[in-house]
Amino acid sequence: MSRILVAVADNNRTDSIYGLATPLGRSAISVIRVSGASLPVGFMSSLSLSNRPNTRFVKTIKFKELSDQCLILYFKSPNSYTGENIVEIHCHGNPVIVTEIFEWLEGFGIREAEPGEFSKRAYLNERITLDQAEAISFGIEAGSLKDLASMDAFRSGKLAKKIEKILKACEGMLIVLESQLDFSEEEDVDEVKKEEIIIGLRKISTDLNEILKNYRPITKKQLKPKIVLAGKPNVGKSTLFNYLVGDNVAIVSDEPGTTRDVVRGDLYLDGVEVEIGDTAGIRKTPSEVERAGIEKTTSAVEEANVVIWVSDLSDLEVSRPRCEIWVGNKLDKTNKTSSFICDLLISAKTGEGVDLLINEVKKRVKIDDSYHLVSERIYKKVSNSAEIIAQSLGGDDFYEKAAQDLRDVLVLIKDIYGDFSNEKILDEIFQNFCIGK
Repeated sequence: MSRILVAVADNNRTDSIYGLATPLGRSAISVIRVSGASLPVGFMSSLSLSNRPNTRFVKTIKFKELSDQCLILYFKSPNSYTGENIVEIHCHGNPVIVTEIFEWLEGFGIREAEPGEFSKRAYLNERITLDQAEAISFGIEAGSLKDLASMDAFRSGKLAKKIEKILKACEGMLIVLESQLDFSEEEDVDEVKKEEIIIGLRKISTDLNEILKNYRPITKKQLKPKIVLAGKPNVGKSTLFNYLVGDNVAIVSDEPGTTRDVVRGDLYLDGVEVEIGDTAGIRKTPSEVERAGIEKTTSAVEEANVVIWVSDLSDLEVSRPRCEIWVGNKLDKTNKTSSFICDLLISAKTGEGVDLLINEVKKRVKIDDSYHLVSERIYKKVSNSAEIIAQSLGGDDFYEKAAQDLRDVLVLIKDIYGDFSNEKILDEIFQNFCIGK
């Protein structure tokens, strides 16, 4: 099924949509993007855009109870990101003004976009390929400069050129094989052709494995490493969390079981964005609510890149907990000459020793920049292709098997660019985008 047929099957595709293209909250400017194959006549007239080519101008838009002076950018189809008509409204970044514009747009029958819908339309209208769409998403999600640098070959299209070269080699080899099958009874021709085909398959295998050698799949977990504070109740996890994020986000209390949910915050460590979570204290309890919080702690620990186990130095565990870093807290209440078996001694209350903890965390979230990064979907396609080609280099019925294997590889490689009809997979890819993209 072509992209055009997929597009026809998408019932929402012809709707006009809007989305906030800038982060939520107060700012100097907010950008609202509107896209549609045919934008509502009333909307176009209200902005004096009817029958205009690509243009930009400043216009005061009047709403029910207020007005705002906005910069209007108009990108006429097909010369836009989505391939449809796009209008960008650059307004003042007050959430009240943004909300008014949303209501104003909905009055023209324009609906809020689903996550990734702008990029999905760009793909369906053949403005971008599927690998380019993924590169856009991961570029936005990148948590550090090193992440972006590692994605450069993926985002710039260098990797796509390598894969396209392999695709053409496979197509050329398949043509040779298909023609060879028509002359399979002529043994002299078979021997010559077989040697040439094996050489060609080995070259394809080498090129595929070269990509696997130099690239690693990107995961959401990798783009934003997760750190979790775990331990018994009342050991000072919330105090440590608040100290690290620099704000009183987590509730601190002497009462055990105060933290019932995972409280999250962001840290920037040497240019790397990490997520840190404060969790419910782990203990046996009759409280169903507290047990639910402990279950969330268990899940958070399993998903974390780094688990910091926090212990009270006056009640230290006798054996090492399962964690990357074991911290003994409340050093300010402890005899500092005593010896302890944990990794680090800190006082979350005074900050003593926390700098050493941060240094240990930095070591464990350090990004391996010796590899390029590519989406997990593309990496799996290349890996599966390499496995198929490796199996084609021997065995019975050489020509028939090699031809079928090349057909299978071509399907996998073409899937990288989105030449397939699985709408469910498309939805899974684009739903990870932000609303305005």
